[in-house]
Amino acid sequence: PFHVAQNTQVTIVPMTICGAYRAKRKSSWRLHPNLIEVRIGEPIRSSHTAYVSLDTLSAETWRRIADNLPQDQR
Repeated sequence: PFHVAQNTQVTIVPMTICGAYRAKRKSSWRLHPNLIEVRIGEPIRSSHTAYVSLDTLSAETWRRIADNLPQDQR
């Protein structure tokens, strides 16, 4: 997906979903009531994406997603 963003020069908006692991655990198909929070990260502008490698763009996006996670979920 990063090459599409780079080729089309769109802004990437990192989104972090917090609390989903409490609602649906890996070992179960059962859903549990829980609050899920979606955090919108700082956008990565297309002017930045045109000059970096795909690996760098990917790493920066994942870093911004991880930075928005609560400490206990990192």
